[in-house]
Amino acid sequence: MMSMLRSCRSATIGHIHQRRLLEERSPVPVLILESDMIDVRDHPEAEWKMKLDAFLETLEAGIKASG
Repeated sequence: MMSMLRSCRSATIGHIHQRRLLEERSPVPVLILESDMIDVRDHPEAEWKMKLDAFLETLEAGIKASG
Protein backbone atom coordinates (compact mmCIF):
# COMPACT_ATOMS: atom_id res chain seq x y z
CA MET A 1 0.00 0.00 0.00
CA MET A 2 1.34 3.43 -0.95
CA SER A 3 0.19 6.98 -0.38
CA MET A 4 0.36 9.42 -3.27
CA LEU A 5 0.41 13.08 -2.28
CA ARG A 6 -1.54 15.45 -4.51
CA SER A 7 0.20 18.50 -3.05
CA CYS A 8 3.72 17.10 -3.50
CA ARG A 9 3.97 15.13 -6.72
CA SER A 10 7.76 15.16 -6.63
CA ALA A 11 7.69 13.06 -3.44
CA THR A 12 5.55 10.37 -5.05
CA ILE A 13 6.51 10.54 -8.72
CA GLY A 14 7.95 7.02 -8.75
CA HIS A 15 4.95 5.27 -7.21
CA ILE A 16 3.30 4.36 -10.51
CA HIS A 17 6.57 2.90 -11.80
CA GLN A 18 7.15 1.05 -8.51
CA ARG A 19 3.63 -0.39 -8.63
CA ARG A 20 4.16 -1.58 -12.21
CA LEU A 21 7.45 -3.26 -11.27
CA LEU A 22 5.96 -4.94 -8.21
CA GLU A 23 2.98 -6.23 -10.16
CA GLU A 24 5.26 -7.58 -12.92
CA ARG A 25 7.63 -9.33 -10.51
CA SER A 26 5.37 -10.64 -7.76
CA PRO A 27 1.81 -11.82 -7.23
CA VAL A 28 1.27 -9.29 -4.44
CA PRO A 29 -1.38 -6.66 -5.22
CA VAL A 30 -0.52 -2.99 -4.75
CA LEU A 31 -2.86 -0.22 -3.60
CA ILE A 32 -2.16 3.49 -4.02
CA LEU A 33 -4.32 5.94 -2.08
CA GLU A 34 -4.20 9.59 -3.07
CA SER A 35 -4.37 12.33 -0.44
CA ASP A 36 -3.26 15.85 0.34
CA MET A 37 -0.63 16.35 3.06
CA ILE A 38 -1.53 20.03 3.42
CA ASP A 39 -5.25 19.64 4.06
CA VAL A 40 -6.03 16.38 5.89
CA ARG A 41 -9.74 17.04 5.37
CA ASP A 42 -9.23 16.73 1.62
CA HIS A 43 -9.46 13.01 1.09
CA PRO A 44 -12.13 11.09 -0.79
CA GLU A 45 -13.27 8.85 2.07
CA ALA A 46 -15.88 6.97 0.02
CA GLU A 47 -13.34 6.33 -2.75
CA TRP A 48 -10.74 5.14 -0.23
CA LYS A 49 -13.25 2.78 1.36
CA MET A 50 -14.20 1.33 -2.02
CA LYS A 51 -10.52 0.87 -2.99
CA LEU A 52 -9.63 -0.67 0.38
CA ASP A 53 -12.57 -3.09 0.20
CA ALA A 54 -11.55 -4.19 -3.29
CA PHE A 55 -7.90 -4.50 -2.20
CA LEU A 56 -8.83 -6.64 0.80
CA GLU A 57 -11.03 -8.85 -1.37
CA THR A 58 -8.11 -9.33 -3.75
CA LEU A 59 -5.84 -10.28 -0.84
CA GLU A 60 -8.41 -12.73 0.53
CA ALA A 61 -8.90 -14.33 -2.89
CA GLY A 62 -5.13 -14.73 -3.23
CA ILE A 63 -4.88 -16.36 0.19
CA LYS A 64 -7.72 -18.77 -0.57
CA ALA A 65 -6.22 -19.66 -3.95
CA SER A 66 -2.79 -20.39 -2.49
CA GLY A 67 -3.98 -22.32 0.54
